[in-house]
Amino acid sequence: MTDQQGWTTRERGLIVGHSWAKVYEGELIDLKPYAAGEIDVDTRNDIRAILVGSDEIDDPAAFWTGFAHGVALFLVDNGITIQWDASDA
Repeated sequence: MTDQQGWTTRERGLIVGHSWAKVYEGELIDLKPYAAGEIDVDTRNDIRAILVGSDEIDDPAAFWTGFAHGVALFLVDNGITIQWDASDA
């Protein structure tokens, strides 16, 4: 399923994850669990509160996978190595 801009749910998650990581106010290394898909309930709720109307999450599994990949992309862009699980290949 795509939104009004033509993005899939996973692509939207990737964009949101990358944007969220850019404004994160802690140590970048602390984002590694998020890049691995370990996204705590508080963070999920904070993201859901930001998304309104057509931006609601219609496929949570795809969105949060995209979110994790967006965070991972941000980390790699900033020189932090990500250890990918063989099942992610």
